Amino acid sequence: MMKIIPVLLIFLLLSFNFKTSAISSQVIKQNRDVVVALHPNKGFGIQKKAPNTIRLIELKESQAKLAEQIKSGKAIKILKNFKGETAKEDNHYFSSIKAIRLKNVIQKNKKYAIDAKVFFCSFSEKYCSVQVIQQIIP
Repeated sequence: MMKIIPVLLIFLLLSFNFKTSAISSQVIKQNRDVVVALHPNKGFGIQKKAPNTIRLIELKESQAKLAEQIKSGKAIKILKNFKGETAKEDNHYFSSIKAIRLKNVIQKNKKYAIDAKVFFCSFSEKYCSVQVIQQIIP
């Protein structure tokens, strides 16, 4: 009986849909280009005047954790000016960001990652925060 309870608890935890982030992100490699798409989830907006950044990082070959690799990597490109659709809830926020294409940045036999800091606010819960997005480019 004692073994059933932990298994049942794990099943219940996995069954719930946890909201893990305010911003959904997608990073796509197309030949030598990288496309980054950011979209606030429902009820959130990306702050227009905040220091939002997307950095393309060239990683060194390492077995270290991704955050450590990004910290020691070389920034190839830094983007700070986002463009997008203004949120209906408040004109100081984006409700969506135009996909960002970084052209001719990928070289063969090198490993890259995206390191982004996106400042957002919840319209319904009245709080603001920053989301860090770190993702290896496939």
